[in-house]
Amino acid sequence: MAAHEERRFARSSPVGAYWLRNCQGFEVREGRRRRLGVVSEVRAHSPFGHAYALVVRKRRRERTLAVERVLIVDPEQKLLLARRTPSATRHRAAASANLAARGARSGGGALGRAAVASGRFAWPALRRTAARLAAELRRHAPAVRVVLLHAAAAGVALGREAERLVRRSRASDV
Repeated sequence: MAAHEERRFARSSPVGAYWLRNCQGFEVREGRRRRLGVVSEVRAHSPFGHAYALVVRKRRRERTLAVERVLIVDPEQKLLLARRTPSATRHRAAASANLAARGARSGGGALGRAAVASGRFAWPALRRTAARLAAELRRHAPAVRVVLLHAAAAGVALGREAERLVRRSRASDV
């Protein structure tokens, strides 16, 4: 192991926790290339307590970063390596779901048609997520699985009702 790597600490280690509490001015990177900014403030519950969030500044923009996203602390290079955020596909699926919800609430029209189209994009990601969740629930909590299956059925029914309302809205637009 290289001498430099010996001076890198996991967030969960006591030394890593110390440096997280005292990391003002450290650079924060996500993965190898993406620079999130520089730590401008460390938030903790008490003056000597563990940090729970970091305020990271890049140019004029500030963002709050949960300490749980930090993987490695490198005090020698004044660097924090953070876990990457969820994939862009998940973000697009979430945006599609939000658009669909707004379309259903508005009662249709152009936004409702866009909601139906975006729902077609979001459905495969939702189905994969639901399948993974169901597999985990089968293994760990059968009772919760039943409740979630009922909730999923209600969600499907709600989606069908939204499509019905959009179709009715289209018919009245003509």
